[in-house]
Amino acid sequence: MTTEDNEDQLERFIKKNREHLDEKEPPVTVWKNIERRIGLSRGRYMFLWKAAAILFFTTSVALYSQKTDSNKSDETQTTVAVSGDFSHVEAFYFDMIDEKKEMLVSFTGKELALSPEAIQDLYKLDAMYKLLKEELVDNPSEKVVDALILNLLIRVDILNKELKEKDHKSGVGNASPA
Repeated sequence: MTTEDNEDQLERFIKKNREHLDEKEPPVTVWKNIERRIGLSRGRYMFLWKAAAILFFTTSVALYSQKTDSNKSDETQTTVAVSGDFSHVEAFYFDMIDEKKEMLVSFTGKELALSPEAIQDLYKLDAMYKLLKEELVDNPSEKVVDALILNLLIRVDILNKELKEKDHKSGVGNASPA
């Protein structure tokens, strides 16, 4: 007989007597004897599992707290960087806006004379600018800074248009017929 024949006979025997084989279980003492002979004890493994669980938990908490602290310091650095860089840009544009207003005053010789549309647009932009500055304090981000810069650019553009109109009107008024 070959090994395959033995395996086939064993397989047939198991299939034939499956019900009888499944209904009986070895006594608990058999498993205890096996564990004792091999040298396994549940107490030792339970201790190892508990130690591993505690180690895993403490490592997870340490890593999470380290990440959270790192994120907070990154946010603080971002806030400082965003507001620090923006303050220079803001000063530049406010100087430019003041310069444009002074040029407009020099055209009239007294006070700032703007079209009603320009005055209304500048008031709206000023209100939006104040809201955006509050948002920058609450939620510093590049998008808010970009919106603030765009607001300032629009103000400069409005004042430039007013200057062109005043310049065009003064050039047409001063032109002499030929």
